[in-house]
Amino acid sequence: MNLWLLVLSIIVVTCMNLLAGEWNEWRDGRRVLLVRAALPEEVRLKEQKTVLSAQIEGLAVRDVVVVEWIGQADPKVWRSGGGVLVTALPREIQAELLSLAWKVLLIGRDGGIKAAWDKVVPPDEIFAKIDAMPMGRSEKSARESGADR
Repeated sequence: MNLWLLVLSIIVVTCMNLLAGEWNEWRDGRRVLLVRAALPEEVRLKEQKTVLSAQIEGLAVRDVVVVEWIGQADPKVWRSGGGVLVTALPREIQAELLSLAWKVLLIGRDGGIKAAWDKVVPPDEIFAKIDAMPMGRSEKSARESGADR
């Protein structure tokens, strides 16, 4: 009996590592803005997409990929429609988003949750959060010094 528990534990840990590897490989060091909504027709989802659409360049400069997760469907990369496996999301992120309640998460380059909102988030607020992080500060400094040339 104990041998079966050990084998099962090894399998579970291996699967979790593989899924974490898939997430990290997919994310490839990019920041992720994960938008969670109960329904595709939710007003806040439409508002969030509208405000983000006006700042595509700012998102790109900060290396942010936007993922929308609506209802029970698998998460999708906004604008490209590429899929993201729910099971590949790290547990911390899954736990934060399991309910169908509206939520916006900013996931940093290290894969950790950097901010969580329960409102439509203006891009300036997202950018300020990113630009205040240590890596974000150095990236912003590099952008600004590149603009001075």
